[in-house]
Amino acid sequence: YNLMPTVKESVRKTIVPKLLENKEENTNRLSAISFSSAKSEYTKGDISTGWADKTNPRTIINAVNGLNPNGGTNWQLAMQKADEKLGGTAESKNAKYVIFLSDGKPTYYYDEWGKETGDGSSFEQEGLDNAVEEVKSSTYLKNATIYSVYLTGGDTQTRMTEFATKVNEAGGHAVAIDGTNMDAAIQRI
Repeated sequence: YNLMPTVKESVRKTIVPKLLENKEENTNRLSAISFSSAKSEYTKGDISTGWADKTNPRTIINAVNGLNPNGGTNWQLAMQKADEKLGGTAESKNAKYVIFLSDGKPTYYYDEWGKETGDGSSFEQEGLDNAVEEVKSSTYLKNATIYSVYLTGGDTQTRMTEFATKVNEAGGHAVAIDGTNMDAAIQRI
């Protein structure tokens, strides 16, 4: 089930306008990273943007509108990319927040040899557990608040909630949020 049209609309109509409101006191900055898979045949549509603020919100919207992911979902890769992105803000004393949106459960992960494993369609518990381990062992991400936003109910909701719970148990800070109503979700964030 392809939720990309819903994600793109949420970014354009809700996430960016709310978080990058053009108010004098707003110092928020956003970046977008996608994480379908590390396999080259699937990453052609993936993105990683620079930081946008209230002066250039179209940067995020345009990048997400051009997003064309293919293949499965690699949560471990998402956490690695988020840690790398936060590393560029290490000098800032501002609180760090990660909005982890997913329309699917983890179907890929890295095995002990660093090889991406999984079939791209079936849930992989190791994918979830390895994503939690990435947060736990990260340099910057472990100090951020992670909003684990599920875009569908059922198994995705269960897994995103499990992810948040396990991050908290590992000493991090994560909150599972229902993203099926993005307006309400952003209010919680």
